[in-house]
Amino acid sequence: MLLTITLCTTVVGLASFQCKKEVKTVSRNGQVMVLDGFLKPATLSHDVGLHGIVPHICLRLQSGGRRCFGKARASARDESLSLEERDYGVATQFFDDCLLLARGGENNLQVKEKMEADKSASMCNAFSSSSESCTGEEETVVTTSSPAPLVAALKQCADMDAAAFHFPGHRRGAGASQLLTDLIGVAPFQHDLPELPELDNLYAAKDVIAEAQRMAASLFGADCTWFLVNGSTCGIQAAVMATCKPGDYLILPRNCHMSAVSAMVLSGAVPKYVIPILDSRWGVAHGVEAAQVEAAICEVERGGGNVGAVLVISPTYFGVCSMVEAIADVCHHHGVPLLVDEAHGAHFQFQANLPRTALEQGADIAVQSTHKVLGSLTQSAMLHSQGTCVSHQQLTRCLQMLQTSSPSYLLLSSLDAARAQMSEVTCTAGLGTSIMDAAVSLASAAKNALHKIPGLLVLDKSTIDKKAAAEVALAGIDPLRITVGLWELGLTGFDADDILRLEYGVVAELPSLLSLTFVVSAGTSSQDIIRLIGSLEALSARHQVCLGFSLLYSRLHLTVHCRNHMCGNLLTHLQ
Repeated sequence: MLLTITLCTTVVGLASFQCKKEVKTVSRNGQVMVLDGFLKPATLSHDVGLHGIVPHICLRLQSGGRRCFGKARASARDESLSLEERDYGVATQFFDDCLLLARGGENNLQVKEKMEADKSASMCNAFSSSSESCTGEEETVVTTSSPAPLVAALKQCADMDAAAFHFPGHRRGAGASQLLTDLIGVAPFQHDLPELPELDNLYAAKDVIAEAQRMAASLFGADCTWFLVNGSTCGIQAAVMATCKPGDYLILPRNCHMSAVSAMVLSGAVPKYVIPILDSRWGVAHGVEAAQVEAAICEVERGGGNVGAVLVISPTYFGVCSMVEAIADVCHHHGVPLLVDEAHGAHFQFQANLPRTALEQGADIAVQSTHKVLGSLTQSAMLHSQGTCVSHQQLTRCLQMLQTSSPSYLLLSSLDAARAQMSEVTCTAGLGTSIMDAAVSLASAAKNALHKIPGLLVLDKSTIDKKAAAEVALAGIDPLRITVGLWELGLTGFDADDILRLEYGVVAELPSLLSLTFVVSAGTSSQDIIRLIGSLEALSARHQVCLGFSLLYSRLHLTVHCRNHMCGNLLTHLQ
């Protein structure tokens, strides 16, 4: 028989190949399933976007044959696959098996079947859910005994003795630049693999990625979790696009991340800004109050508009948390979903003295940059959802629009590994004895020492502007953020950043006009803290002689800066 599969998509173009052998496919539980029957002209349409970006996968049989799907839900003799099924994974599985045959015949397919059978022997607790899955479909997800299923699958694929004729072009390191292998070694290239059948598909997850995301959702207290390879940026964008139609209002604070602005451009949402609580002493903005959100929603509704969602930032870059629970109550009273930019709070789940998470306080969506304080690679993040206010299917479609079609498995597996690391800690040690405890203790010791250094202030509840603290009703401050005020030394944060980095080898996270912010994590050592304290002591001693002139210097310096940037409110700290 002659079987031709043609892929026709609006974004991919045409690709075809011929396969002269009958295809057999293995189901996800290891059982071989072959469905007899001739494949009639059929089209599977998979809507991946909100605005008409709809790829069409067309399967055409030229002269008869069998259709063999590992997880078929429609009869082989149906005229077309049900659009309600939207089972892109079915077509993908079929396509993968045909590729295996085309590349090397039955031997490759037998190798795959053996790998699937070996995997099924280690599987436990397979379950099926009849409720809406994280992709909006009813599906079966297989759980494995591995503490990090995606990491294990990536290692297994990298260890295969394979003649690789797939992307990327460095061919598992064989063709990589020596400049880079000298820098990072060959191992990253060996594990830099494409979407092989054994590695699942991020946008139609049914296997190891689906299981890794399910385990992450369980740990972080979500109903569903999505792994992100474009940082929290794409998570914020997807959350807004999934909740706001063109013309809907998005209520958000003025100190929002740029991803929120681009999200409104992509979705067609209209901004309704609320002014965050300003701290004139530190020259920063904190969170927003529930009363402000209530007033904004009511104002939009009185004008005949529709509020698609409310977006708040908690914690801020400086670690200040808002009263998310009160804001969530307001939002849900009006039937509006609450989205929380929790990029800086992925670690809150893992230590008793850390602030409560956004999900614990009733948020519908929380987007976290797992790489910021936890152990995943830069650019990796997670989107967590709970409840039914936001469609999981819409979120999945939006994420597929926003992220690359070639996601890095190094990034994805780093998310799985970071989750496994924190799972192991909480399971074996429990809260109060986790690796985050050491980080909190080190940060506390550093703050205690810095409070005693002349000319320095440390951002905490005692030093926040009293008016701002009263207005914002602080829900807490992340103890792992150390923000040091420098204005009494006559220095800007930018000046101090250069001195500490170039002369003392101490690298801060965020310099600003009045302060310098440092981040403590599980990877911070006691030696790091000693160097931080020592460098700031030296900085203070160097500028102590100028302390009598620092007020005048600060006033003149800040006056010029504030005139340029229209930030006159910052001068009030000098009064």
